Amino acid sequence: MDDIHIVAKAIERLQELTGIEVQYTPQATHKNEEGGIINIGKKPGIGLGAEIKNEIREAQIPVLMNQMKKHNGKFILVSRYIPGPVKDRLKSEGVNYLETSGNCFISNGQLFVYINDQKVTPQRETGKSVLWNAAGLKFVFAVLQNPDILNQSYREIANAAGVALGTIGKLIENLKSENFLKEGKKNGDTILFLERKDELITRWVTLYNTTLRPKQLIGRFKAVGNTTVNGLTLPPGLFWGGEPAGAKLTKFLRPEKFTLFSALEKLHVIKMLKLVPDTDGNIELLNIFWNSETIDNEKNVAEMQIAPPLIVYADLLGSYDSRNYEIAERIKSKYFEK
Repeated sequence: MDDIHIVAKAIERLQELTGIEVQYTPQATHKNEEGGIINIGKKPGIGLGAEIKNEIREAQIPVLMNQMKKHNGKFILVSRYIPGPVKDRLKSEGVNYLETSGNCFISNGQLFVYINDQKVTPQRETGKSVLWNAAGLKFVFAVLQNPDILNQSYREIANAAGVALGTIGKLIENLKSENFLKEGKKNGDTILFLERKDELITRWVTLYNTTLRPKQLIGRFKAVGNTTVNGLTLPPGLFWGGEPAGAKLTKFLRPEKFTLFSALEKLHVIKMLKLVPDTDGNIELLNIFWNSETIDNEKNVAEMQIAPPLIVYADLLGSYDSRNYEIAERIKSKYFEK
């Protein structure tokens, strides 16, 4: 597994075992390693600096102890696999850890979680599921929006997801192998049902922000002169995401940054909205990646030209702005917890 898949799997399993809300914010670290912040509990929660490793050996423990001291105890190791004796040593030295199996030791004075009875063998898998590359994430998104498409033809699924027809069989098999699908009977026919939808959403949101979303970014801009995008009526082919979409869906946010998804040609959008490139600008423009004709969007959302609520939710969680987390939870409660 690569680093982002390790942390996504570990967080998903910890949430499943404990019911505690856990979120991950990636950030670059030294030596091109992956790291970030793991927040445990509802915001503000407990923030722990995370270092992600494929496997841990005993020789690495002194380095991890120094990391723990450097972060004043607010540090956690996340790993695909940790041998039993190494876990015992980490625990005795007070180093927090979390395995993809869900086994963990987390203790910082405010929180204590110790799990040591989860089998690790199923998690020691090689390679990476195609579900979690950019094309796979588009497929998972389409399935989350409309699980019934799983029982349509492969060609219809490919059209709805915007991915190659030849990948559909493999993607469905990966959903099955990761226990997100089950077979059942309806009117005498064998059909597929989506399982563990909340867990699938959690993993999709994490990997959308680290894998799919960056590939859709066209650029950052600012509006020319007195022109502002706030309150702008969008022409067909443009959709609000992020903060402006959150504001429209909840009425509890004043946007400071403006996200737009576009199905239009870049230069046409720039001219129409009077934008100029600016790496520090408060307007970000992204390519649309979903098929708006096949997504079963809420009627009011479609009329306001807002991206599907799952994308808005993921945008807000990935914004690194604490004021957006409550708005994301409101959207989750309204659109996902039905």
